[in-house]
Amino acid sequence: MIKKTYCICEELLSYLEDSCRLRFGEQEKRYLAYLLIGSSYRGGEIPSDGQMNVFFEEMTDEMLFRIQEVYDVDFSTDEILRKGLIQHIYSAFHRFQLHISVGNPPLISLIKSQYIEAYNYSVLCCSILQDSYYFNITEDDIGYVALHFAAAMERSGESEHYRVIAVCGGGFGTYNFLRAKLSRYLPNIAIIDICSSFEINNHDLTDIDFIIHMTAPNYPSDLTLPAHHSGRVPVVTVNELLTEDDIAVITDCINYFNDFAYLQSLFREELFLAGLEVESKREALEQITNIMLREGHITADTKEAIFKREKVSTTEINELVAIPHSILPLELQSVIGGGYSQRTPPGVGAMAKSS
Repeated sequence: MIKKTYCICEELLSYLEDSCRLRFGEQEKRYLAYLLIGSSYRGGEIPSDGQMNVFFEEMTDEMLFRIQEVYDVDFSTDEILRKGLIQHIYSAFHRFQLHISVGNPPLISLIKSQYIEAYNYSVLCCSILQDSYYFNITEDDIGYVALHFAAAMERSGESEHYRVIAVCGGGFGTYNFLRAKLSRYLPNIAIIDICSSFEINNHDLTDIDFIIHMTAPNYPSDLTLPAHHSGRVPVVTVNELLTEDDIAVITDCINYFNDFAYLQSLFREELFLAGLEVESKREALEQITNIMLREGHITADTKEAIFKREKVSTTEINELVAIPHSILPLELQSVIGGGYSQRTPPGVGAMAKSS
C-alpha cells in the first residue's frame, strides 16, 4: 500500500510541477503520501489489509494486557480506546516507513502534569512498540497515545461520593429547590440533610465530609459549629442562589478532598532532603533514591526502573520541576521522596508508584 500510494503522489506532484511551474522535494512527496494513507481511515476502521490489520490489533491487545499486568487497570472493554490505539499504530507504522514526524501534540503539558497515569500508560505502550516491534518512537508519539488514555480515564472515571449537610435559611420549598439543584450540578455528593443554622447543632457530624453553608446574597454570615466539631468539619460558604461561581467553589472543594488525603499519604519526612549538594539532576536523583532504598521504601529493581523510565522520556513538567518515577508493579506502598538545592532553584523528586 505504501509503494502504491507513493507512486500516486509522484504522479500527482509531477503533474502540478508541469502545470503550475512548481518544484516539490522528497519530503513533500512523503508527507503527501502520509496524508493520503491517513485519509483512508474512516469510522474507526482501518483499510482492509488482511494480516496487517490482525497484526495491528494484536499489538494493541498486547499493550492493553501489559497495562493490566503492570498497573492492574483493565481497559480491554473500552472499544473507543482500542480503536484509537489501532489507528495510531496504523498511522505510526506508515510514518515510520515514510520517515515522517507528527509534531508536538496538543495539551501535552496538561497531560504530563494532570494525567500522569495516562502518560505512564503511554510510555509503557510505546516501549513495547519500540522494543518488540522496532518502531521509531518519539516524544510526540508518547504524547498522542497519552491523549487516548486520558480520554479513556475521563470516560470511565467514577467520582467518590461525599457526605454533605447543606445549611441555609428558608422553608420547605427552598430546601427542595436547593436539594434538586445540588443533585443536578454536583452528582458526586450525597446530601444527608438540608437544615437551618440552628438545627446544625443537633446533627452528629462524625461522618460528614463537609458542610455547604448557603447565605443570602446581601447578608453573608458565619456558621458556628459545636465546639467538638469546630475545625474538624470544613465549611464552604456560598450564595444560596447557587450561581455558576458557587458551583465552581464547591467543585474546587471536592477536588481538594479527592487529592489531599492521597497526597498526604505519599510523603515521608525522612525522604525529604533540604540543601542538596549536587551538580546535576542525576546526582540529586541518586541521593534521593539511595535514601528511599535505605529506608526500605523501594527496592534496587525499583531504583533501576526509575532511572530507566527517565531515559525513555523525561518527566520534567517545566524547567523547575521534574517527577522521576518507576513503572514497575510494586508490592510496597507508593511514596514520594524529594529535595532541593540551595544553589539552584529546580526541585527534584522521585516517586515509587505501586500498581
